[in-house]
Amino acid sequence: MSVYFTHQSALSFWRRYREFRHCRPMAVRADQYAGMAPSLLEIRDAAHVALPGDDELHVSVPEGARRAKAQGLMRHRWHRGGERGSYVRVLKGVYVSSPAMLFLELAPDLRLEHLVELGYELCGGFTYSRGSGFCPCLPAVAPATLERFARAAVRSRGREKAVRAASLVLAGAASPREAHVAMLLTLPPRLGGYGLRRPELNGVVLLDEASRRILGKRSLRCDLLWSQANVALEYESDQFHAGLPAYVADSKRRNVLKHLGIDVVTLTNAEIKSEAAMDGLASGLARALGQRVRGSQPQGQMAKGRLRGLLLDARQRADAAHLLRADG
Repeated sequence: MSVYFTHQSALSFWRRYREFRHCRPMAVRADQYAGMAPSLLEIRDAAHVALPGDDELHVSVPEGARRAKAQGLMRHRWHRGGERGSYVRVLKGVYVSSPAMLFLELAPDLRLEHLVELGYELCGGFTYSRGSGFCPCLPAVAPATLERFARAAVRSRGREKAVRAASLVLAGAASPREAHVAMLLTLPPRLGGYGLRRPELNGVVLLDEASRRILGKRSLRCDLLWSQANVALEYESDQFHAGLPAYVADSKRRNVLKHLGIDVVTLTNAEIKSEAAMDGLASGLARALGQRVRGSQPQGQMAKGRLRGLLLDARQRADAAHLLRADG
């Protein structure tokens, strides 16, 4: 007997693993389904250990096995994906789709914009958490791996969408808001973004001796960094940048970056929620980067409004499958 947890169950596993590191997943070849299709009781027993608390379970079963629906259980036809690394073993006889595999599995059911957002989570330094919105963690996969895996999955549903979405993902976002800002600024105008040149997320700036003495460290990280243009964007969230000490620290950071020749643009949560404010910020960044903001035509304005709704409107976000089990 083998149990393969896939789709939303795999996403739930990886979110829990990235937060708690509660087991040691081991990559396996999985060229073919191992063993017989599990019974409902065997699936429940495996989930009790690997996915405690999940009400809805998604599993893969071998070709020809019954896929009858049961309450709280979705059976999918097993497939190996595009290349080695489709599954990891978490317990004896219990397997979970790898991050690249679950990205491919969820592609048919998610809007392209939400699939890109999922890629930011998998490739970033955060994951959604049931208890606290999101928590910091190590990246689960790289954007290049997502794209390579999807390209190799020539017979998989959603392959083209997964390839396209992976090509739009930037690695390194430290929070959902950083991911949203990066998407709004860099996605092409046809998808509602401003089409700006892609920055490095949480890019490192090495400090000179004078700056080290001021800040007591050897380097700084900028939320979004265009190093070739010496431009950085810093997001000032309500949670992490409140109070006088934080204000003083941010002021020192900006002064040091200015001393190093880097122009710093700040962005608040209120500005993100204002389309006019974001238009102005994007225009200023475009000038600094030697670009021209496009998307002022009616179609571009409609796409922009749609993207903002998908990322910022809580009612629209409730329909995103990858956010169903997150408080954020």
